[in-house]
Amino acid sequence: MDPRSEEPGWRAMFTNARWPTSGALIAETDRAPVAFAGFGPADDAPKVAEVATFYALPEVWGKGVGRRLMDALLQTLEGGVGVGRSG
Repeated sequence: MDPRSEEPGWRAMFTNARWPTSGALIAETDRAPVAFAGFGPADDAPKVAEVATFYALPEVWGKGVGRRLMDALLQTLEGGVGVGRSG
């Protein structure tokens, strides 16, 4: 993944956020961001939410950061648009 080529999409994800139906959540330590997840309506089914991006730095893999980030994302969606969990 090249940050320069990904930047326009990430910038749009933050700029065009319509909280709580679309946006991004960031997990951070006391030193820096370590993971983020972007979400919004599915292209082919606007009333269905989808996780569009989910990235974590390798140094936090296996430490529960991804699980806590996903839980926060699902809580956001459930509270904002009444989305149920799947899978």
